[in-house]
Amino acid sequence: MAIDADLIAELRDLRDRIRDLETGIPLQNASVSAGRLRFIGGLLRIDSGGRLEVVGSATIDGSTNVTGTFVLTGAGWRIVGSGTIEGPTTVTGTLKVDGDTRITGTLGLEGDIALTGNMGIADGGRFVAGDVVIEEDKVTVGGGDSPATLQDSALSFQTGGRVEADATNAGIRMSVGANKVYVGTGAVAMQLGGRAFIVTATGFTFAGLDTIPKSQTLDANPIGSLYVDPSGKPYRVIAG
Repeated sequence: MAIDADLIAELRDLRDRIRDLETGIPLQNASVSAGRLRFIGGLLRIDSGGRLEVVGSATIDGSTNVTGTFVLTGAGWRIVGSGTIEGPTTVTGTLKVDGDTRITGTLGLEGDIALTGNMGIADGGRFVAGDVVIEEDKVTVGGGDSPATLQDSALSFQTGGRVEADATNAGIRMSVGANKVYVGTGAVAMQLGGRAFIVTATGFTFAGLDTIPKSQTLDANPIGSLYVDPSGKPYRVIAG
């Protein structure tokens, strides 16, 4: 009985296909078009120098652990929601942070810092640089003979001295207790207790000047004139 040649050919083809299935490596070259590949309770592992490449978008629901080098290249990547980076992290290039940022712990900055906006210090925070402490509405400079504090538009020293704005004379005022020096646009004055020396564009004015009787002056100076004794002390001449 003769066997049909076409049947023999089909049997040989079927044999070869079965051999390929038995000896082949499943998924060595696989393609899923408009379909879905799902692992339930299993593990997808890429090792021995393999690489996972996603052309498009990737969505990860749950935690992601990266061991080794983590590199993000290109523009437009972002982290939405909360995240934690543990261990040393190096950023090369420009890092732009939009929105509120809070750092808890020690922040070390090396190199130049350029600010194009405001740097706020609030909630009891402080900026310390050596002997300089910057707090909310207050700057303290230590070291030297007397630490100084700048607060409320006045510079105060631990010795008791104070330099502040003098709105009355449109200038500045230096004081130690009741003793003051005024420098304004129209006058300069020095005051010690009840004594004062004032200089204006029109002349000199003395306040609290000691007096001396006319009879005690060397040349019988006129009453109301200014008399300076041999030691250099000035007096206002009065009757007597």
